[in-house]
Amino acid sequence: MIKKQKNISKKNAQLKKYLDKYFKLRYLLLLAIGILALALFSDFMIVVILMVAFLPVIAWSQILSKIIPHINVDLLSGVSALLGYLYGPWITLVYTIFAGFYALYKSSFIRYLQVVRVIFVGLTNFVMAYFTDMSFNQYFIIGILIQNVILYFVYSVLDPDPIQNYTHRGTHLLSNLLIIRYIFVPLVTFLNMF
Repeated sequence: MIKKQKNISKKNAQLKKYLDKYFKLRYLLLLAIGILALALFSDFMIVVILMVAFLPVIAWSQILSKIIPHINVDLLSGVSALLGYLYGPWITLVYTIFAGFYALYKSSFIRYLQVVRVIFVGLTNFVMAYFTDMSFNQYFIIGILIQNVILYFVYSVLDPDPIQNYTHRGTHLLSNLLIIRYIFVPLVTFLNMF
C-alpha cells in the first residue's frame, strides 16, 4: 500500500513538472493570440473546418464506389464545386487534388482512370470557380454536367468499356444532382451569412 502511494506521488510530481514546463503564462497568451487571429480570419477557419469535415466523407464515398461495381457516388466533385463557388479556384484545385488522392489511398483503389478523374475534376472546378456570378444551384448543375461530359470522352478514349462509362456517368449525375445538390444549397446559404 505504501509502495503504491509512493508511485502515485511520483507520477503526480512528474505531471506537475510537465504542467509547469509546458503550461506557462506565455504559452497560454500565445494560444489566446492565435485563437484571436483565427477568429479575425474567420473565412480561413471556415475553409479549414469544411476541408477537414469533408475529407473522411470523400474517402468514404470512394470506398463505397469501390465496393459496389459500376456505381459512382463520388462526393469529390460536389465538395470541389462547393469550395470553388465559395472560396475561389486555387482552394478548390489544391483541395481536390489532395482530397482525391487521399480518398484513393484510403480506398486502396489507385487506377490510372481514378487519377485522371481527380485531375479533371480539379481542373474543371478551377475553371468553373471564375464563373460565380450565378446562383449556386445553376453553378453546381453546370459544373457537374461539364465534368461528366469531359470525363465521358476521356474514359471513352482511355478505357473503352461503354457499360462502365454509362453507369459511372449516370450514377454520378444522379447522385450529385438529385441528392448532394440539395444538401449543399442550404449549406451555401448558411455559409454566406458569415
